[in-house]
Formats: sequence, structure tokens, C-alpha cells
Amino acid sequence: MSDVFVILDTVQFPRGTTWLNRNRFKNDQGTLWLTVPVWKKGLGLQRTAKVGICHEFRWVAKHLASLKTAYAKAPYFAEHLPFIEDTYLARFEKLFDLNLKLIRYLFQQLKVKTEIKLLS
Repeated sequence: MSDVFVILDTVQFPRGTTWLNRNRFKNDQGTLWLTVPVWKKGLGLQRTAKVGICHEFRWVAKHLASLKTAYAKAPYFAEHLPFIEDTYLARFEKLFDLNLKLIRYLFQQLKVKTEIKLLS
């Protein structure tokens, strides 16, 4: 119920754990975390829009397998799976770009007409 949704792309990326690169989901074992690994070590303070995704691990395959296992029988999952797979396999270099793609998709699917603006 807002006129504008402002994304804070110029603020400092938090040093500890943050919702910017991790989120919870539920499965038959309870609550699990999905974490996108990011480059932080030795980079000092970074702006959220500059944080790079670390592709040295098999996190994409693990995330997709976890989501498919948890939600395979959920209503509408099959409808959204192509977007999820395409987004994960796109191999974004910046966390910000991945998050923005997900936010825009959610707005579209939920029919949210609020304008999205970047603080920058």
C-alpha cells in the first residue's frame, strides 16, 4: 500500500548474517536456510549493489534440489519452477541483480503495481 518501493542499493552491506543473501524455507524436516555465498573477505565495507556472488561452491544445485524436494507437491510450484530454474542458472555476478530479479517477479506474480525505485 505504498506509492513507491525504494530499494536501498547504496547502503553498506551488513558484516554479519543478513536477509540480503539468505532466507528460510520450510520442508518436512522443519525450517532450513538457503544462503547465497558472497565475496566479503578482504573487501572491506561494500555497498549492497557491489556485493559479488561466489560461484566456487555447488550452492545452485543444492538450492534447486532443496526447493524441489520441499515443494514438488505444492500447488502452483510447477508453474513457477521454470522461472526459479532460469534465475538460478543465469549465474548472476552481483547479489543485487539476483535479488532485484526475484523482487520484480514477485511483484508481477502478486500483481503489485507499486513503482520500484533504486536509492541510487
